[in-house]
Amino acid sequence: MLALGGQWLWLALPAATVAAGAWFDAEYGLVTDLVDPSRGDGMGLVERALRWFPDRAGTVLAWYGELLVDPGSRWLVLLGLVAGAAVLPQRARKAFVVPWLLLVGALAAYMLVFVGTTNPLPWHLATAAPRTILHVTPLAALVLGLALGPRPTAHGLSSPG
Repeated sequence: MLALGGQWLWLALPAATVAAGAWFDAEYGLVTDLVDPSRGDGMGLVERALRWFPDRAGTVLAWYGELLVDPGSRWLVLLGLVAGAAVLPQRARKAFVVPWLLLVGALAAYMLVFVGTTNPLPWHLATAAPRTILHVTPLAALVLGLALGPRPTAHGLSSPG
């Protein structure tokens, strides 16, 4: 039983972080439009994102595209996305596909939050979108390393490629 519990021990820190954030918000009466429909024009985030998708998705996608290719940007995220997509057919194994899909999914989820924001879109993108790129940078570094490193085989590691 200890071995099984040890596999889930890594969840302690994220769970404590979520609990501390919820306590802080409750203690100081803070509410976000992401979870409170009364602050989101009577709609939840998912409903707003779906309803506003046609009008806002292009703006959000363009903003992220500029962030990823900006000369002053950390290019690890872009490199992770591109390298991952390039080697995906050769590395279609769980150990590679899962981190790459998590990277793509995390960026898509962040973008949907911006599509559904009740804040002024340009202001929200300017103040928060660059930070979301930083959030996924460690995952992008992992994906890039997996994409460029030796390809795993049934008997260990093979040569790079």
